[in-house]
Amino acid sequence: MVTLFDFDHSGKGFLESDYMNAASGLKGEALECFKENTPVDSERLVLNEFLAILYALIVASGRDEIPGWAKGLPETIISADFTELMEKAISILEKRREP
Repeated sequence: MVTLFDFDHSGKGFLESDYMNAASGLKGEALECFKENTPVDSERLVLNEFLAILYALIVASGRDEIPGWAKGLPETIISADFTELMEKAISILEKRREP
């Protein structure tokens, strides 16, 4: 059994962000059980992935020195994978905006 308490954000942000954070610390049977028993919106997972990269850039830019975890971010945002992720995010947002 996995129990997640999010006192850091207290309702701000995507559930999917917390989902990804919790899932990143699990492996094997625990990860599979967590995924099977934690409902998430697949489109919000895409939006979270896109926004997490941008947020990481914002956080890293506020530091006196570039953190080790941020050193690959410039390459990430100029990659074809990031462009594809951005296009998916835009498509999702446009679809959700339609009446």
